[in-house]
Amino acid sequence: MRKGKAKRKAAKKRRAPRGNAIMAKRIQDYAELLTDPCGGKLVTGSYPGEVGIVSRYVSDVTNAAGNCGWAAYYPSVNAVSSANPATPATASLHSWTVGAPFSPGHSLLTGSASKSRCLAACLEVMMPNVSITNITGEICAGCVSADTLASGFSYSVDQLFTLLPQKAIIQRTGFGAKFTPGLFDSRFTTYGTLASADQSDTNILIIAWRGLPGTTQPSYRITSVLEWTPKASSGLVASSSEIAAGVDHLAVAAAVHQRAPNWWHNLKHELESDASTAFRYVAKGAMGAVSSVAANYISRGVAALMI
Repeated sequence: MRKGKAKRKAAKKRRAPRGNAIMAKRIQDYAELLTDPCGGKLVTGSYPGEVGIVSRYVSDVTNAAGNCGWAAYYPSVNAVSSANPATPATASLHSWTVGAPFSPGHSLLTGSASKSRCLAACLEVMMPNVSITNITGEICAGCVSADTLASGFSYSVDQLFTLLPQKAIIQRTGFGAKFTPGLFDSRFTTYGTLASADQSDTNILIIAWRGLPGTTQPSYRITSVLEWTPKASSGLVASSSEIAAGVDHLAVAAAVHQRAPNWWHNLKHELESDASTAFRYVAKGAMGAVSSVAANYISRGVAALMI
């Protein structure tokens, strides 16, 4: 009898508090959305503070024809920048644009959103009018701090190829890069206002290309999962009284990157495969951190995802 009571007592002691289980589920949900912006489940409470409306938006834009260019997306502001210079060495003025059809969801958000922040995003570039027989060129991608490309300055495609970490030969396929949040990406910014964003540690996505046939007309697609709060004139109800503890977004992103460093791009690896592997790793770690084997995960550093 004593032995049975001791077992039941030990099992009860090992059972994770409900609050920890909820936090583990939020970690799992955020990791899934981060690694799959196009299909991950939309959830609230991933970031700390005021709880807003979470929506997924998409924009499709066709660039002008040319042999080189770039496309960039600033999720914190929902801003876009693109260029198609005459040569890769030609410097082009970089400035952020917030507006339709470039910014995902802008037609709705400009009249309804007071402030916003990005949970997940993906920038994809395609070369639809090239064939297997004439396709040439190379492509590069990066997710970097916004102040790396200061608005109002000129940059060349060649400079971006030196700057951005991933590079590959262009093939008859689409190329994608996913958003990894910076330290301040969990903060709300006034919707569409560059001055309200802290560019020192909010991240942007960039894809650049060069050496293509001059008739190539690249197109790019942006998928963005934004959390936003309504304007007074929108007719929507604010939810500032509902406060979320949120997850440590940097710890989740770091755990994903540790497991699969190439999860955020598909220039050299299978994007979906790496992302799926990383998500399962983080999900397992989050659930394990609140299970009876928490001590094992603590030793591996996975339990650090819990805040």
